[in-house]
Amino acid sequence: MKFLFFLSLISVFLVSCSGSYRFQSKNNEPNETPNTNANPDSKSPDGSNNPLKDPNPNPPSDDNHKLTYSNGACSPEGVSPLSCLNCKIKTKEPVPNLSKKALRLLNIMSQACQIKNTSDPLNKIGAPKETIIKLLSQGTPERYPDTSETTTQTQLLTSLEDNNSEIYQKLFGGLWYQPPYSNDFETYFGISTFEAKSLFCFQTTTGSFNLNAYLPLQSEGYINCLYNSSTSNCKETSTYINANSFRGELQETVLSSLKNPYVPGQAIPLNSCFWEKIEGEYTKDFELILLNWIHKNYKISIYYDNANPRCENFNGVTPDLKGKIKAAAYTCDDF
Repeated sequence: MKFLFFLSLISVFLVSCSGSYRFQSKNNEPNETPNTNANPDSKSPDGSNNPLKDPNPNPPSDDNHKLTYSNGACSPEGVSPLSCLNCKIKTKEPVPNLSKKALRLLNIMSQACQIKNTSDPLNKIGAPKETIIKLLSQGTPERYPDTSETTTQTQLLTSLEDNNSEIYQKLFGGLWYQPPYSNDFETYFGISTFEAKSLFCFQTTTGSFNLNAYLPLQSEGYINCLYNSSTSNCKETSTYINANSFRGELQETVLSSLKNPYVPGQAIPLNSCFWEKIEGEYTKDFELILLNWIHKNYKISIYYDNANPRCENFNGVTPDLKGKIKAAAYTCDDF
């Protein structure tokens, strides 16, 4: 009997402990009757007027504080969710399949055409790159192929591609014959500096190089031999013999480019950009969206729709963020 009585005491004790455990677990839950006299302006974590309300369910609809959200993709022309925020993707213009030599000539003459020379046509400005390419668009690797370079040609081309203003001025801003620079230019491209500037900068052909015929390029030594020798044993250098071969290829390139004009294609996108926009009364939810944009490094602008309406770059959350506001942001990813 004593044993049974002892077991009964243990059972009662366990039941009592069990009840105590359950009671302690409820201490973290609201178990009191809501106070109907609570301040109606006090806010719960979810922004509602009931501080005891579960913060997880959707808050009741409030048209006065409703936020309007919109988004979209940016374009090459640009999209402006706000007047002070323009979202424009980067693009590049497709170019023809040019050989390295044709592309070099295009880029070099684009710079050379901006240099004034006293022999330039009066009241005319050198053509931009978009015009020059019309004469070189058919300079493919097959029609105007790449060629090996001499040491001095490489030095000249490097200087020109590095935009060495002194070399550009020597070649295109003063006397046309500037050895060794002018010699290296004409023997690599197959055209003299004077002919190149007339043709590409002003679309004017010369008697020595035009669309119907061209005279051969001649080295200084060969010219001196022709005029100062009574023999007929004058021989041109291999460099100039090759240059005249390039000359014929360049003339054919120009003729073909005029006959089959280059038509620019659709711009090629280099990145993608996406914009978002919110508008409405400035609330905690509004602020959370701004903070999220900041965290993601978006480009952000704000429009204040008040007595002093203005649109400006967003510089962070400040006390003047109140009332009706429009905010927009965008981000870009390179391909």
